Amino acid sequence: MTVDVRPEKPVVESGNDTLTDLLDTLRPRLQELSESSLRELVSTALHDFGDVRVTTYLPILVERRVREEMRHDTGVC
Repeated sequence: MTVDVRPEKPVVESGNDTLTDLLDTLRPRLQELSESSLRELVSTALHDFGDVRVTTYLPILVERRVREEMRHDTGVC
């Protein structure tokens, strides 16, 4: 298993590169969300993860968090 370890900066503070990469990755998979909603949910998820160092699975974890939030907001469990 390959693990991408980036100890130099927390993800949330690493600038817009991580956010932009995640938005580009998740946009096709979450087309039902508006751009602003997607940006807000992904930003919140990144903030919740805080100072992560292993980023290999970050898109998967963020997508799960966004979908969970979408289900919570619509009342679908």
